[in-house]
Amino acid sequence: MRRFCFAGRLEQELTKFAQAEQGTALAAQVAALEERVAGLRAQLDQGAMNRRQGDALNRVSELTRHYAEIIGVEHGERPVRIDIKNLTLTVSGREGRQDFLWEIGSAANWMGLHVATLLALHEYFLGVTERGSTPVPQFLFIDQPSQPFYPEQMSFEEDPEHLREPDSDDIARVQRVFRALSEAVTRTGMRLQIIVIDHVGEAYWANIPNVHVVQRWRGEDGLIPADWQT
Repeated sequence: MRRFCFAGRLEQELTKFAQAEQGTALAAQVAALEERVAGLRAQLDQGAMNRRQGDALNRVSELTRHYAEIIGVEHGERPVRIDIKNLTLTVSGREGRQDFLWEIGSAANWMGLHVATLLALHEYFLGVTERGSTPVPQFLFIDQPSQPFYPEQMSFEEDPEHLREPDSDDIARVQRVFRALSEAVTRTGMRLQIIVIDHVGEAYWANIPNVHVVQRWRGEDGLIPADWQT
C-alpha cells in the first residue's frame, strides 16, 4: 500500500512540475519520468503479481506431478503444490483435502516428492530463461536418492557382461528415480546438469539415457583424497 501511495504522490508532483515547465527541455525529462512511473505502477499491480504467481505455481504443480509419476510416488497422480507461505508441499487428497508433506508417510514418498519438485522448478526456471533471465543455476546436486530403498543386493561389477538383472522391487524403484533425472535432462534440452553421488552399482542405472559415470570411489580411492588426511 505504501508503494502505491508513493507512486501516486510522485506522479502528482511530476504532473504539476510538467505544467509549470511547458515547452522547456526539462519537460521532456519529466515526460520520460512519467513514462517510467507508469511502468513501475504496472509492476506494482498486486492483482497482476498474484496472477503471475498463481500461473507459475500451477505450472510447477503440473511438472511436479509428471516427475512424481515417473518416480512412482504413492498417489503420484494427485496434484502437488508448493505452499510458499509454509515453505512445504501439499498433496490434493480426496474431496479436496490438502495433505501436507509431513502427513503423507514414508521416506520414499518424501524423497520422491522433493526430487520431483526440484526437477519441476529447474525445468520451469529454464523455460523462463528462454524469455528473460533468472538467477537460478542450471545444475542440481543430489546425494544418495537410493537411501530410502536400501536395495537388497547391490552390484558393483565393473564388467557390464557380469551385471545381473534387477531382482527386487527396491532396485526397480531406484531405477525410476534415475529415469526421472534423465527425463529432466532431456526435457530441458540438456541444459540442466544433475550431479548424483550414490553407492548403487551400474545395475541400477544401466541403459538409462544421460547417465555418465565420472568417478568410482572405492577403498583407498575415496571421495576425500588420502593426502588430505595427513
